[in-house]
Amino acid sequence: MKVTTQLRLSASGSIVSLFVLLSMAATALAGEVTIDSENYGLNGDLVGFVDGRVVLIVHGTLAHKDMEMIEGLQTVFMESGQSSVAINLSLNIDARKGFFPCDELHTHRFNDAVNEIELWLEWLVQQGAQQIVLMGHSRGANQVVKHVLQGRRRAQMAILLAPSVGEAVADDSVLEMIESGSPDARLEGVDFLHCKNANVTASTYLSYYGPTANNDTIPLLQKIDIRTLVISGSQDEVVPELASRMSEVENALVTHSEISGAGHFFRDLYTYDVVDSAMEFMGRHPRPPLIAPVASMQDIGKQAQSTGQPLLVFVSQTDCEYCKRLRKQVLFPMIHAGELTGKVILREVSLDSGFSLQGFDGVQIAGREFAARYNVFVTPTLLLLDGQGVSLADPLVGTPNLEFYAFYLDKKIEAAAEALETSQ
Repeated sequence: MKVTTQLRLSASGSIVSLFVLLSMAATALAGEVTIDSENYGLNGDLVGFVDGRVVLIVHGTLAHKDMEMIEGLQTVFMESGQSSVAINLSLNIDARKGFFPCDELHTHRFNDAVNEIELWLEWLVQQGAQQIVLMGHSRGANQVVKHVLQGRRRAQMAILLAPSVGEAVADDSVLEMIESGSPDARLEGVDFLHCKNANVTASTYLSYYGPTANNDTIPLLQKIDIRTLVISGSQDEVVPELASRMSEVENALVTHSEISGAGHFFRDLYTYDVVDSAMEFMGRHPRPPLIAPVASMQDIGKQAQSTGQPLLVFVSQTDCEYCKRLRKQVLFPMIHAGELTGKVILREVSLDSGFSLQGFDGVQIAGREFAARYNVFVTPTLLLLDGQGVSLADPLVGTPNLEFYAFYLDKKIEAAAEALETSQ
């Protein structure tokens, strides 16, 4: 899977120095991301950095990532310091942009979205996302739930904006045409979704209107097994029955919030209400740190072996002022700029009393004991290890020159990558 990222300044076209750029908040950058999947090129808009928690936004019926509602959500999330990626479902069009034209032949299937959502989640994980929140609007919310119900565990929470409820009503005459013909037959001049006199394949029509379409999100919510927030608008004329039907859901993991006065697209100030509700919901589950502490060296060792990346282990202490300066002035800017993405798996080991981890041998040990195995007694120290715990390069000890530290670290990472490649 090939990934291309083009970053641009979201505020203005002014020139910004590299120093200022690295010092800006994570949400100051935006860019288009494209993924070359097996069948179609997929594109999305990244606002912020994939540095911890990311919201993945899925649009509604035949819509797209650049519509007013989606752009508004990303902008307000940015103002709240929350990163997001809004995607375009391909709908069987390569690198699709804008609304799907009603006069085009419809060959897309309702559940194609599930596989494309998985591709984006896979990309986010590869970029280092530690917590992913799936957000879907209308039919996109239904597709988000279907993705979760397939048992895939990349997303930790879901936020559903005005999800579709009730079953779509099929045209009996169209169903009769399908029954008497081929599943891949082309139907011409039929009403399909909001398109009048559309051309659509029989299999596509059935995927949206057939008995297995499962357009009704309410019964699906009974089975969802991740924390989920459903947001409805009191003036929603598309799914007006959503709020009342939420009383049918008996699942402790599902909560409901109604925004008074909002319609189906949560326009204008209602966008802020949506983001406020989302941020409050996500805030109940703390955002993971940029540099996650190690729980199991054995687990991340397996991850390192599967990805072919070295482990970068940051050995620190709570009362270490140089550790704080290294994080703030070097490591965090490198993370925000994506300079470590795809190169290393970064984790932290503390020498504090009470900190312990599972070693490469599976035995629980204190952080001090783990560090001592590598003759590390000074903080901060950066270790570069392979997936079995073997040193790949000399450690970086202390902070002799923070101004050039990133340069030294780059050289160490390059040496570690070469050593890892040689050993394989």
